[in-house]
Formats: sequence, C-alpha cells, structure tokens
Amino acid sequence: MKKVVLLTALAFSAVALKAQDMGVKTKGKTTFGIGANVGTGTKTNLSTSYGVDGQVEIPAGTGFKVTGSAGYQNFGVKVGEDVSFIPVLAGGKIAIGKGLYGHPQVGYSFLTNKVAGSNQNNGEFTYAASVGYGFAKNFDASVKYLSVDAANAVLLRLAYNF
Repeated sequence: MKKVVLLTALAFSAVALKAQDMGVKTKGKTTFGIGANVGTGTKTNLSTSYGVDGQVEIPAGTGFKVTGSAGYQNFGVKVGEDVSFIPVLAGGKIAIGKGLYGHPQVGYSFLTNKVAGSNQNNGEFTYAASVGYGFAKNFDASVKYLSVDAANAVLLRLAYNF
C-alpha cells in the first residue's frame, strides 16, 4: 500500500508540472459537483455497477485542483448478493488541455452490507483514476476506473458542477 501511495504522489507531481508547462489555467473558485456513475465490473463474478457522489474541487495552482468526494457505489454480483460501499476519496484534478483533465484519487470505502463468504471487513482501501472533459458551462463527463479491493469497475461518470 505504501508503494501505491508513493506512486500516486509522484504521478500527481509529474502531471501537475506538465500542466504548468502547458500554461493551462484553472478557475479561481471552489466548486461543488454531483455525479452519477454507471458501468460494468471487471471481475468474472461482477455485473453492472452504479452509484452517485458529491465532490468538492479546490484550486491549488495553475492547472491543478485538490478534490474530495464521497458517495455510494453498488457492485452487482452474478452469483450471490450485491455488495455496496460508501467511497471517501481525495485526489487531484489535473488539467491536460482545454476542458480535458486527469483525476487520480485514493481513499477508503466503507462496506454498507455484510456478504456471506467475504472476509467481513468494514471497508477497504480504494483508488480511482479518471480521464474526463468539461463541456457546456457546468457539466463534465469522465471514464473512471474504480477499485475497492476485489470489486473493480469501469464507469461512465456524468456530473453537474455549481
């Protein structure tokens, strides 16, 4: 886990420096957003995954915003009960070009239901990586990979920012 955190920090630094070299600007105000996620699990036993989240973005330099988010994510299971989590994530939104961004995150997800045969933990280390595009005035869309221990999914996220 220490290696994942270290690699994430190095990735934040490298991409943030590249964004500064490109002269990409961020808006100077803190924004809040509401998003909906839908996609498919990447493991054999997983099916559809869906959820919602709220996110805050705080400008922290040229082309970089610090983010925090919390939400609800359900993972459909083909055989057995669905499993759902409340992911709490922190990360950085890095401007790559006009409207285009990368968004790595790390955090912890709290299990909302006990599943027979699982290790019965109350939660799991979580990480996510997204590439997205801000369009219209307050909307953005992204493709997101979310990993909560053995529950992994590729998701489409649509968000309204205010």
